[in-house]
Amino acid sequence: EIDCMIAHELGHLASSHLKKRVVSSLVIFSSSAVFTALVILGIHWSGYAQIATHVGTFAGIVPALLTWVHNRRLLCAYEKEADMRAIYEFGATAEGLLSALR
Repeated sequence: EIDCMIAHELGHLASSHLKKRVVSSLVIFSSSAVFTALVILGIHWSGYAQIATHVGTFAGIVPALLTWVHNRRLLCAYEKEADMRAIYEFGATAEGLLSALR
């Protein structure tokens, strides 16, 4: 079991999952924050300053929520990839990986 767990974690390292997750999170958060800011500016410049003020209060939620959803989606794919690498590259067994979860 311990060997399978270590092989699984080595699968994450071999696939650079942490680096990919950090970079993609920064890109998603930054681009959605810029887009949200531009929408608020557009609302403000359209003469709806009062609405822009209220929307701006919650503007930080949009980038954070999009980043969270993106990371949740990636998590399952990364776990499957780490399991496959553990089995095919590091010699772990499917039974050992399942047993480690119990």
